[in-house]
Amino acid sequence: MKIVLVVLLALLTFQIGSAQSPSDSISIKKKMGPVFYQHGSALRMNQLVEITKSNPEAYTYMKKAKSNYNAGSVFAFTGGFLLGFGLGPVFRGEDPSWGLMAAGGGLIGVSVSLTSTANKHAKKAVGIFNDGLKELPKNPQIELSFGLASNGIGLKLRF
Repeated sequence: MKIVLVVLLALLTFQIGSAQSPSDSISIKKKMGPVFYQHGSALRMNQLVEITKSNPEAYTYMKKAKSNYNAGSVFAFTGGFLLGFGLGPVFRGEDPSWGLMAAGGGLIGVSVSLTSTANKHAKKAVGIFNDGLKELPKNPQIELSFGLASNGIGLKLRF
């Protein structure tokens, strides 16, 4: 009887240990700009917005980050196009169009500012999201009792 009880207790312990899920926190690694990871895979801005929907405050910051990121991308594309278009005559042996190049450079500067603001909002949203996650208790209260159950005598495990 003791062996059966020990084996049953060991199986319950293994089952409880495997029931814990991995952390859903988002980590930030710095490369050319911040890169956000969850469960080992890099996340895009759209994925970050979807993940943070469960936390209203983090979701608000992430929506701001996404709108700044999108606007920055539009300004960067337009600025790069103008810069390249202004530099194009140089390849034909003509003088560059300094006005287009200046406008392109200005738009790229605006895009850098917007992207920087987007990164700040995204970092703040991730911080709020990670703080809002429920941490697993260090010493979980587990109660094992033997007695009457709804359908007879049984072993009850509470955690």
